Amino acid sequence: MNQVLFFTWWVQLQNRVSAWTQGRQIALVVIAVVLGAMARLWAQTRPGNWDFYQWINTSTAVLQGQDPYILYGYNYPPPWVMVLAVFNNVTSSDESFRLLISLLMVVVDIGIAYLLFKRGYTLAAALFSVSPILIAISGQHQQVDGITVFLALSGMVLAGLAKGPTITKYDWGAVLLLGASLSFKPVFLVFPIWLAMRPGPWRRRLFYLIGPGVILALSIATAFVAYPANTVIEKIFFHKGMNDSPLLLTFAPHQIAPWLIENGVSKIVFLVFLVAAGLLFRKMRPFELALVYAVSALTFSWAFANQYMASSMAGIAVFLNLGLFLWLLLASLYVIGDVNSLGIPLVTPIQKNVVLDYVWIGQDLFPWLFIGWILMVLGLSKQSRHMTPSEHVRESEDS
Repeated sequence: MNQVLFFTWWVQLQNRVSAWTQGRQIALVVIAVVLGAMARLWAQTRPGNWDFYQWINTSTAVLQGQDPYILYGYNYPPPWVMVLAVFNNVTSSDESFRLLISLLMVVVDIGIAYLLFKRGYTLAAALFSVSPILIAISGQHQQVDGITVFLALSGMVLAGLAKGPTITKYDWGAVLLLGASLSFKPVFLVFPIWLAMRPGPWRRRLFYLIGPGVILALSIATAFVAYPANTVIEKIFFHKGMNDSPLLLTFAPHQIAPWLIENGVSKIVFLVFLVAAGLLFRKMRPFELALVYAVSALTFSWAFANQYMASSMAGIAVFLNLGLFLWLLLASLYVIGDVNSLGIPLVTPIQKNVVLDYVWIGQDLFPWLFIGWILMVLGLSKQSRHMTPSEHVRESEDS
C-alpha cells in the first residue's frame, strides 16, 4: 500500500540514485537539463499568449514614460517590468524579445535543478527539468514564477546554514533573497509566517516574519516615484485574477460557491488554510519547507491560472505520490494538448476528451492535487521523509 499510495519506491529510487558516483548523477541531470532547455527553446517558437503581449505592452509603456499599471493593468511589483524594459530596449523585434525572455527562464530553471541536485534530489532535478508543465510555462507561456521559486529556494539554502541564537550573515542573505522573490511575484507571500512558526530564537523568527515584507514594500515604493501609489497598491494586492477557487468550487454547495468567491471569502479561506498548514510542517528544514509551501499554496489557492502550476513543480518532483503523480500526468496532458499552450496535434484530441479547457482546468485537476497534498502530509509525518536523499545515504554509510 505504501508503494502505491505514498510512492515509497520514488523515495527509495531517489536514495539509490543519490548513492551513485557524482559523475553518474551529474550526467543524468545534464542530459535532462539539455533536453529540457531544447524543449523550452522550441516552445518559445509557438504562438505567444496574452501574457507575452502584456510583457511587450508594459515594457514599451515603461520605456515611453507611461504608466503600465493604469494603461495595461500590470499587477506585479516593479522589478519584473524593469527587466522586461531592459530586454525590450536591447532587442529589435518581438521574436528576439521573446527569445531573450525564454533564455532567462531556461537559466532560472537550470538554477532550480542545480539546487535540487545539490540538496541530494538528483532524480527530482531530472524530472523537474523535463516536465512538460515547465516546458510550457517557461518556454511558451513565459511567466515569472520560476524566478520567484529560484530566489526563494536559494534563500532557504542560506537559512539552513544559520546557526546559534543571533542573526547571522546567512539569515540576512536568506531574507534578502526571499524579499527579492516576493518583489518579482508574491508567490511566497505567506511563507514568512511559516518561517516564523519554526522552532528557534524569537529574534530570528521575527526577522524572517518582517524582513521579506519590508523588502517587498521598499520594492513597491520605488514605483511611487513615477506612478500613483493607490493604483500600484490596488493592482498588486487587490488583483482578482481568475478568482475561481477550485477548493470552494469543489467543497462548497454549488448554489453559494460563486457568491463566496465573488465576495472574497476564497481569499480568507486561502489564508486560513495555508497558515494552518504551516503548523503541520514547522519542524522541517527551510529548503524542504519552501517546497512543501509551494505545493500547499497551489492546493488552497483562491484562484487558478496555468502559470501557478510551475511554482509547485519542484515540490511535486521531490514529494511525488499517487495523487501528485495523477495531477502531474493530467496537467502535462493538458499543456501538451492545449492549443493555447504547446498544442501538439496528436495529443490535442486526447486532451479535449480527458481534461476540459482553460476555464475549468483548475477544478478538473484539484481532486488529484488535494489527494496528493493529504498523502504528502501523511508521508511527511514519518521522520524518514523529512530527510534528504543524501542524508539517507550518509546514515546508511554510518551504520
